[in-house]
Amino acid sequence: MEGNKKSLVDAIEKGIDLCKQIPELYNDYYHGGLMKLVVIGGESLDVLQHWVVELFSDVRQGSQGKPEFKVEGPVWRAGKLYRLEAVKDVHILELRWALPCLLQAYLQKPEDYLAHLLGHDNITVAR
Repeated sequence: MEGNKKSLVDAIEKGIDLCKQIPELYNDYYHGGLMKLVVIGGESLDVLQHWVVELFSDVRQGSQGKPEFKVEGPVWRAGKLYRLEAVKDVHILELRWALPCLLQAYLQKPEDYLAHLLGHDNITVAR
């Protein structure tokens, strides 16, 4: 859960009990069953394993099942204009699309076509 002062005040005005909901979210989602740990180091495997056990053995185990978050309907509706208030005085719009694997089409560079269609010189495509 994250937010700013306005979103927290809005939640309270909507009757959401944050003092109750925050510990529930912590209990439901903050446990070892939903966490991953990667350790990279120059020490021996025995030393790294000792450090991991020492530092992370108190983490609650929890279930291995992945949580499901349900959203009713699309987030954005086609043909509708959305105006979003800027949080900071920065003029950047970041859009992301989940594309299928493009490995077979790497010579055609389809992500570059998308940048061209959007028609802006400052577009960068993360690969």
